[in-house]
Amino acid sequence: MPRLPPKMDIYTSTGDLVYSRDLTGVIKTSGTEWNLVHRAKLHSELTRIATSGEGLGSPAKLFLDCKLADLNVHEPSLKLATGEIFRGDLIIGADGIHSWTRSFVAPGHKPFPYGKGCFRWLGPYDELASDPETERYAGTGLLNEWAGSDRRVIYYPFCDHTMANYAGFVPAHEAGTTTHSWDNAASKEVLLKCFESFGPSVRSILSKASANKLKFWPLMDMHSLPTWTQGFVVLIGDAAHPFLPFMAQGGAMAIEDGASLGALLPLGTAKSDILNRLSLYEECRRGRVEHIQEFTRRNGRDPDGSRGPRPSCESFQAKRALTGQPLNQVRLAKEAMDFMAFCVQHDEWKHSSDVLRQSLATTDRV
Repeated sequence: MPRLPPKMDIYTSTGDLVYSRDLTGVIKTSGTEWNLVHRAKLHSELTRIATSGEGLGSPAKLFLDCKLADLNVHEPSLKLATGEIFRGDLIIGADGIHSWTRSFVAPGHKPFPYGKGCFRWLGPYDELASDPETERYAGTGLLNEWAGSDRRVIYYPFCDHTMANYAGFVPAHEAGTTTHSWDNAASKEVLLKCFESFGPSVRSILSKASANKLKFWPLMDMHSLPTWTQGFVVLIGDAAHPFLPFMAQGGAMAIEDGASLGALLPLGTAKSDILNRLSLYEECRRGRVEHIQEFTRRNGRDPDGSRGPRPSCESFQAKRALTGQPLNQVRLAKEAMDFMAFCVQHDEWKHSSDVLRQSLATTDRV
């Protein structure tokens, strides 16, 4: 599995280096691995494992293209538009930021526009190395960011440095897209227009975007839900706690949610114990998730300070001018990477297992 690039460089919009950090120390400090994974490949592998005979329990069965009509949180059961009903011991709502399941757990709670959007595209990793204008950014293991006052471009390699992921964050209204989907087709002409004030190297990088594969994702946020569970229904991932992408932790937190439920509901768990275990799940997860959500919002603030200071780009130069400190000693400049250690050093399986063990011990004493 490809690990995190060992070095991060941050530039102004015109290409001046303002912050550089070797990330190997952060990785060592965390005491764990830190990986960048192609989401589609991860999804395919998780699907393969879940539906195979590997591991304990019966293989999962997939039912695709099903239109849901109703949900009963107490039985629990799901009713399809065809009238067919599925019953079980527990329903897990993992249906994303626009969750249908959420309406049965926390009615009326919906996401709202964040005000920013993200152009997204993938490209061959070696295309930067073959262009004299961009070859300086193609060093093995580099994660690069360029930022102006209210927009930024981020690039990093993955898939063993065969592919690169690009993201361009801009005020959402500039893209002219109103559909709140992560898979909206985007205009390359609009992308280039949004970053026309950036330096020639950045514009050259953007010009390589494949016009027929370019996407625009209007970012959404949501207030904390009063509860993640209702009866025998539980929410995980973005259905429970949508993440903005500024710390790249949304998928990781969803996986941790799944690990928590797996630890709290081992094979043989009686249905009479499920409601208590769901309470433990929220106890295990909510505090950590909301802490990371809040820092993610902070890290996504504009460098111009209009939403408050963030650890990035032009604000680094202003801070250095005021303090006279070397750039790599500025507190705000290193804050995000230090916080990332908090994100990756956590073992949710162990944490939830320990909470369950303590709960069972307390019950036995009673």
